[in-house]
Amino acid sequence: MGREEALFREVDGWFVPGELTRGPWQPDAMHGGPPAAMIGWGIEQALEPGEQAARIAVDLITPVPLEPLRVVSVRRPVSRRVTHLDVELVTERATVCTAHAVLLRGDPLPRPTWSPPAVEPPAGPEHRGDIGPAFHDVTPVYHRDAVEHRVVAGSITTAGPATSWSSLRYPLVAGRPTPPLAALLAVADFGSAIAQPYGWDEPVLLINVDVSVALSRSPAGEWFRLDAVDLVGDAGIAVAVTHLADEAGPLGVLHQSQLGRRR
Repeated sequence: MGREEALFREVDGWFVPGELTRGPWQPDAMHGGPPAAMIGWGIEQALEPGEQAARIAVDLITPVPLEPLRVVSVRRPVSRRVTHLDVELVTERATVCTAHAVLLRGDPLPRPTWSPPAVEPPAGPEHRGDIGPAFHDVTPVYHRDAVEHRVVAGSITTAGPATSWSSLRYPLVAGRPTPPLAALLAVADFGSAIAQPYGWDEPVLLINVDVSVALSRSPAGEWFRLDAVDLVGDAGIAVAVTHLADEAGPLGVLHQSQLGRRR
């Protein structure tokens, strides 16, 4: 697989992954970010005028192989203002990722009496952060080579909460603009990574099984702020909670369910 200048190429309705989509766990599977971004791509394509994606729940039901994917969407109107959307990523052999989105048509509202404080713009290049190792010898890998992270609070490589601005370095699909929702979902998976409650030198990993996002408005731009904390229970189950923002201000909240394992 040759080095690509995008995460995917579109060929006859299939999205062919490049090596930049590779994840840290095994060399023949993607990171969770590219499949989530393709879910965002599918949602953007299914939106009708006046609709907004208010909630998106992505289930990573199996390691997503480095194979061509097709995006399959089914709209299920509930009322004039509410539509449910089911999205699947399928290979030639199986469904590898599913998602459920709630699409809403809202009415314009007056400015609220209270609004959350504005966010600082993305930090400069001097704040670039190391997102951690790949657990195999194959490069490149998505989390380190396809995404830029600029840390503004905490540390990505040590235990505890952290805040980082993140952005794709490459287009999602070659020759096509990356929709903002897809760009957001491409980096949303890093909420848990930057807030790991264990340091990279400790023998414990927390692995995501889903990504659920609730948004108050449509995202904009290419940079997204992740303000994340991770909570771990005694049975080895964890949840990462991340407040989201773009350069225009706060966006919403995401959470991720995680399984703990010893390496």
